[in-house]
Amino acid sequence: MIEFTGIGHLHLKVADVERAARFYEQGLGTRCMSLKHDGKLIAMFLPQSVDVLTLSEGSIGAEVDHASADIGAQGGIAHFGFA
Repeated sequence: MIEFTGIGHLHLKVADVERAARFYEQGLGTRCMSLKHDGKLIAMFLPQSVDVLTLSEGSIGAEVDHASADIGAQGGIAHFGFA
């Protein structure tokens, strides 16, 4: 059996990346690691772990999942990775 230690990475499509980043900073204590695509993609981490949360607005990140390029208007999980 594979040892599962958690979700190492979660990428969420959101309608407003700055608002979502504030929510996760206040709620989970995440911290910004990097900004890409003129601030439309934010990579964040939890200080007490190596888990990474990425947030993207609109069609940013569609290179990963072309079928969900417009999901940012409603939100949703773009992809995740197991630790």
